[in-house]
Amino acid sequence: MTHPFIKETAEQQASYSPEQREYNGYLDQLRESGICNMMEGPSRLREEYPELDKRSSFEAFEIWTKRF
Repeated sequence: MTHPFIKETAEQQASYSPEQREYNGYLDQLRESGICNMMEGPSRLREEYPELDKRSSFEAFEIWTKRF
């Protein structure tokens, strides 16, 4: 389910890689939980997905933020 504040079309959603869709879902859940400030998003991504390096986690986070 897409959050009402997310302004993206179905085409935009389909353009994400499977990995980015997974990162978006994780960040959406993290945001909804309210357990941290979302500026921690990149470091939380690295904890959850060890294959991400610092740069990749920031890139994935930036893509996620542009959805709002």
